[in-house]
Formats: sequence, C-alpha cells, structure tokens
Amino acid sequence: MTIPESTIRIGESAFRDCVNMKYLKVRNNCIKIGERAFENCAKLSDVVLPDGLTEIYGGVFNSCKSLVSIKLPENLTVIGESAFSDCVGLEKIEIPETVTKIDDLVFNGCTSLAKIELLEGLKKIGKGAFKNCKSLTQIKLPATVSSISDAPFRGCEALKSIKVESKNKYYKSEPNKREGNDHVLFNKNKSTLIAYPASSREVQYDIPDSVTLISDWAFCECKKLNRITIPDSVHEIGEGTFCNCVLLDEVEIPDSVTKIDDCAFRGCTSLERVVIPDSVKELGWGLFDGCEATVTVYCDEGSAAYDYCRRNGIKEERITERNFD
Repeated sequence: MTIPESTIRIGESAFRDCVNMKYLKVRNNCIKIGERAFENCAKLSDVVLPDGLTEIYGGVFNSCKSLVSIKLPENLTVIGESAFSDCVGLEKIEIPETVTKIDDLVFNGCTSLAKIELLEGLKKIGKGAFKNCKSLTQIKLPATVSSISDAPFRGCEALKSIKVESKNKYYKSEPNKREGNDHVLFNKNKSTLIAYPASSREVQYDIPDSVTLISDWAFCECKKLNRITIPDSVHEIGEGTFCNCVLLDEVEIPDSVTKIDDCAFRGCTSLERVVIPDSVKELGWGLFDGCEATVTVYCDEGSAAYDYCRRNGIKEERITERNFD
C-alpha cells in the first residue's frame, strides 16, 4: 500500500484488519492518520512514514505483530494511546528528540522490545506506557521528563535499572546498594515510590522513611523479593503494589497507613502473615487473590481488616497473638 501525496486524511480504522498487507508508505507530510487506521495488520513489517507527520494517533499500529522496527518521523511530537500496543515482534524503536509525549499504553504488550532510547525533550509518559514490555532490561529517563503517570513499567519482568538523569527537577533514581545500578524510581523528594525494577536480584528491600505513598503496581512481578520493610511514614499502599511477588512471605503494615488499594497482594503465593493495624480504614477488593488459602491476617477485632477477612473468608488472628521471626 502506497498512500499518495494527494491524500490529506486517512479515516479511523480505514485499513484495520488488512491482515495480508506487508508494506506501507505514506507520502504526504501534512496527512492526518485516524485512530486505529492500520490496527491488526498482522503481516505489516515495513512502514515508511513522512517526516512531516507530527502525531501518531491512538491505536494506529496496534497489534501489528510482524513489525520488528520502525523509523519514526523527524518532526513527531506525540505518540498516541496504544499506538504500538501488542506489536509483539517490535524489537527496537528510536524516539525522535521532537517527541514530548508518550501517551497511555503506547508500548503495552511489546514483549520483544529490548531497547528504547528516550531523548531530551520528552516531557510526559502516560499510564502503563511500557506495560508488559517483558524484554526491556533498562531505561533512562531524560532531564526534561516532568510527568509520569501510574504504573509506567508494570509487568516489565526483565527490568533491572531505571535511571533518571541527575538534572531532572521532578524525579530521581536511587542506587541499588548491592549491584551499584540506579534503579528504584521516586519523585524528586522521595515521598512517592513509583517503580521498583522487577528483575532486581535483591531479596530484601527497606523502603526509605521519606516515602508517604507507594504507587500502583510499584513492586509488581518482583519475584525474587522475600522481605520488605514499610516505614511509618507511609500513608497509602497503591493498587496491585505487590502483585505476583511470589516469594514474599510476611508483611507488617505500620500504623501510619490508612488505605490499602485493590489487589495489593494478588498472586503472592508464599504469603503467610500480614499485620494490618486499626489505622487502615480502606481495604480494596481482591487484596489476597491467589493466596487466600495460605495467608493469615493479624488484626484487632472490630477493625476494618477484621471485617474484611470475615466477609471474604480469610483467616484472621488477634494482632497481639502474632509471632514473627
């Protein structure tokens, strides 16, 4: 398929499900390409876009499973929501320095994407932008990034390092004491822990006592993590925070915490003991999905945690009876 210079617009879903298309060239620098225009073109492997294109709208190349690499336009500024979601063959992509925004779920499910370079000029990274990029091992965030939405690296199970350029005014990374890599992602004053690399070899982690919020899915897929210490500065534990931490066996929630969001311990199949104090007034749904049979929650009778356990058939014991090593 060659789109000529005379074409000024491609409508939404115009070539969606053209499963035998292998080659695409777009000639018009001023063209507008509608959302999902080439979604699920499963054999599309060679794409040439005009350098004048400034925005790739949502879902344009979603599920183009044969796309291994693509050269993005030199004047591109925005990559729209789910633009390359589920491009499972995509191995590398260069983001031009003109790009200021990578929207929600842009590279979600790009399971072969092992390398991506983010350049100075990038300002915003959307929710789940790199979700389930299972081959991604490291990423460096430039000084210009000023906004990172929830769970940017959820499911990135091979991720070892998240490094932030030291001149960044909004975010920072903390060195891994054992491996010497900059890896844990925080906001600048370290009050919010945003993401912990799932492939870190550390078996124990002490959250800094500056942290007040543990973000959604922050420790998701950390399958080597056995123990974690939560300081009494933390007020909220986000959605899916410890999801699939399969070796985590006990957690003590400090008295400062008032909320534990949905699915916080989902899939923690080794979890045996969790202390939840009276201070926790909000407990989300599915907190212990997948570990209901093994976990015992230590709490006070009449507390929100006690009521939660009774409603959901989870074993509970009085908090004074707990016996931690």
